Amino acid sequence: MNSSAAPIEVWLRQDDEEIICTVVREDESTYELDVDALSMRGAQREMTGYFIDQNYEPADQWLVEVDSANGPVETVRRFTPARFQDQASDNGDALDALEVTTDELLP
Repeated sequence: MNSSAAPIEVWLRQDDEEIICTVVREDESTYELDVDALSMRGAQREMTGYFIDQNYEPADQWLVEVDSANGPVETVRRFTPARFQDQASDNGDALDALEVTTDELLP
C-alpha cells in the first residue's frame, strides 16, 4: 500500500528473457518487484495496474531510455500518490443505508 505518499519512478529493464522492475523513491533508495509479463509492453501494463491498485497515479507516459533494434530495453515512468482514494463508494454506502420506504418508518 502507498504509505509514504511520495512520488516514485518505476524503471523496467529487459535482460535477456527477463524483465526487471526497479522502484526508485524520492530519497534515491530502491527496491525490486517481480514481473510476470514476458514483453516490455506487458510489463508496462502490469506495473501501471499494480501501482494504480497501490493508490498511485501515472504522472506521465512510459519513456524509452534505452532502445534496441528489437524495441525498448529500458523504460521509466513516474507515479504520484493518488489525490482521491475511492470516496465515491463510501458516500454510496451511506446513501444506501438511508434509503427506506414509508412502510419501514416508525409511526
